[in-house]
Amino acid sequence: MFYRSANLIITSSVMGCLAIVAVALRLWAGAVRKMRRGVEDILIIIGLILALGLCICNIVGAALFQLGNDESSLDSLNLTYNLKIFYVIQLLHATAMPVIKASFMLFLRRIFGHMRAFRLAFWIVGVYVFLWWLTTFWMTVFQCWPISESWSEEMEGCIPNFWTWYSWAALLNVVSDVAIITIPIPFVWRLQMSLQQRLVTLSVLTTAMIVIIAGIGRTVTYFTYIHDLLPFDALYHVSIWTSIEPCLGVVGCCLPTLGPLVDLKYGAIYSKTKSILSWQSVLGKSASEASGSRSGQRTAWVELINERHNQSEPMV
Repeated sequence: MFYRSANLIITSSVMGCLAIVAVALRLWAGAVRKMRRGVEDILIIIGLILALGLCICNIVGAALFQLGNDESSLDSLNLTYNLKIFYVIQLLHATAMPVIKASFMLFLRRIFGHMRAFRLAFWIVGVYVFLWWLTTFWMTVFQCWPISESWSEEMEGCIPNFWTWYSWAALLNVVSDVAIITIPIPFVWRLQMSLQQRLVTLSVLTTAMIVIIAGIGRTVTYFTYIHDLLPFDALYHVSIWTSIEPCLGVVGCCLPTLGPLVDLKYGAIYSKTKSILSWQSVLGKSASEASGSRSGQRTAWVELINERHNQSEPMV
């Protein structure tokens, strides 16, 4: 059973490193294009800190207190620490996800905020996310009274079936993820771009969908153990998914912002490769025509980001 602790340590370490790299690349991409820092950049850094805090809890819990192992292999002290760590993990997750979502929504607002319909959708989803945080965070804090019962073996004074509450909260969290990812789709078609450029823009925005996969995994885990009060077998699976989701959320928020960096570093390589392979002659186009067409498709998203970031904050 101790392999579970090792899996927790490895998974949390890898996810944490990916999130750090993603934010670092995001800041680098902004510096390359001399973009103004916005509130969304501050929020993603806060989200990164919360996600790393969650990963650290998993690593410390697994390394020192055998977090993730079966209840029969834990002594009374380790069992108590396992429950304390799980309690903190839930609070960190309940705070990290809304912060990360707020960062991505503000990023979208910079691009589509000049459209009235988007502003309406922005506020509807924003209120939904805030209410999710309000209920999930405080229900987690006071799931037991006194609060110390949350990490006692007896768990007396806890709300009935609070594991069911966790399950539905996880599902509602995924619903907001889907809403945030799909909101921009109809507005992309209103942008003054060619069809190919719109498809490129949509593909860039939908890279953030990776967080939905983690959210679904976490939700399925909760519903799998919905009939048990506090199954220690579930702590292992939930702890893994709870560290994966916010880290992938950070990565997903950063991916659409890396266009300037990709364009700067690989644009010249792409053009030279195309020239060497002489694809232009195969297609019956001149080198300059083909190069200009590809360049326009590649930089459409980059130019859109630059334009919106250099403008003042849109009215909401």
